[in-house]
Amino acid sequence: MAADQMNYDLAGGELRELTIVFADIRGFTRIAETMKPNELREYLNEFLTGMTEIVHRHGGTVDKYIGDAVMAFWGAPIADRDHADHAVAAAIEMQKAAAEMSYRFTVRGMPALSIGIGINTGEVTVGDMGSKLRRSYTVIGDAVNLAARLEALTKRHGVPVLVGSTTAARCILRRFESMGTVTVDGRHGEIEMFVPREFADKVRRPETTAVEAGERNEIQSARV
Repeated sequence: MAADQMNYDLAGGELRELTIVFADIRGFTRIAETMKPNELREYLNEFLTGMTEIVHRHGGTVDKYIGDAVMAFWGAPIADRDHADHAVAAAIEMQKAAAEMSYRFTVRGMPALSIGIGINTGEVTVGDMGSKLRRSYTVIGDAVNLAARLEALTKRHGVPVLVGSTTAARCILRRFESMGTVTVDGRHGEIEMFVPREFADKVRRPETTAVEAGERNEIQSARV
C-alpha cells in the first residue's frame, strides 16, 4: 500500500456555510415495479441528466446521486455569497423541468414524473472525505440532514419545495410563506419551514388525525 494512502487525513475539510438541495422522485418504487430494466435506466438517466444540468447552470455542485435522488450544494468549492438565492432558483427550474419531462415520459408510454425538493442552509464540513482507498468531495453536517428531512416532508404537505428558515432568511431575491413548525426525527424542538411564494397555492395541510379530532371535539364541548 502506498505511503500517501496510509497517511491520508480523513479530517481534511473546512467549515463553511452552504445551501444544500435534495431532489427526489416521488413514488419511485412503484414506478420501478411497472418498468423494464432498460426503460427504467432510460427514465432515471434522463431525470438525473436534466437535474444536473440545472444545478450546473445555477453555479451549484452535484454531490452525489442516491438512487433516484440528486444531492447538490451551493457555496463551494467556489465561494458564492448568494448561494441560498441560487439554490432556490435552481429548485424552481427543476420543478418546471420535471413537469416538462413528465409530459415527454407519458407521451412515450412511461409513468408521469413528480419530484419533491428540500433546501436548507447552514454550517457544514466540506472537502475530500471517505476512506483511505476512495474519497470524494462532499459535505457533512446537521444542515445536510435537515435538507433531506425537508424533502421528505414535501409529500406530506403537498408542496413541490420546502425551505429551511436559514435559507429563507439568506435569500434576497425570493419571497416565502411560512408553513409553520414541525417536529423532525432526530432533532430536539421544532423547526419552521417555508414554501417559495411561487408554490404557495399548492399547499395542502396534513389531514387531521383521529387524536387531533378528538381533542378538538373535547375543547368544543367544554366551551358549550
